[in-house]
Amino acid sequence: MQGRSSFEEAPSCTKKVEAHELSNQGLKALEPPHVLVVEDTDMCALVLTMLLDQLGCSSDVAENGQEALDKLDASEPGLFSLVLMDLRMPVMDGFEATEGIKARGITAPVIALTADDTQDARDRCAKIGFDDFASKPMHHETLASLLEKHTGHKVVGRLRRLAWQTSMPLPCHFHATSMPDMGSMIPY
Repeated sequence: MQGRSSFEEAPSCTKKVEAHELSNQGLKALEPPHVLVVEDTDMCALVLTMLLDQLGCSSDVAENGQEALDKLDASEPGLFSLVLMDLRMPVMDGFEATEGIKARGITAPVIALTADDTQDARDRCAKIGFDDFASKPMHHETLASLLEKHTGHKVVGRLRRLAWQTSMPLPCHFHATSMPDMGSMIPY
């Protein structure tokens, strides 16, 4: 590139920050989102955290709703920009956990993440106070859209091309008879 220094290269990931966000959150508004992934299936949690990493986000994982509430209670207010909440988990399910999050006044948006894409599930999530609903399997573009909608985090440049080129769905469960490759997981 003639006439341009390496310092002028476009960033691989940016976050559009509105002036009111900057005045409310200070420099924290410029940071990439930190997402709490609440998922009891190890493979799903791993793929989600890898996907979030590809989209320029950091994440923590909780294996059930109670662990999620414990992490949120112990964290600095505003640490988590978003919560991705599976609905069906042992110990405490996503419905009860989200009721607890809302009762505590935690403002991070909570996104229901489930294979149960029925109107009944959507209605129950809306009644409890979930901020959005996503069905499994989740694709890169769906997660990128949810991040932009709820946190203002917009994926551009190299990361966007990578995410769209590797448009692999997020598995929910897979046949245990064989270890699947990442492209052949069968969601249930």
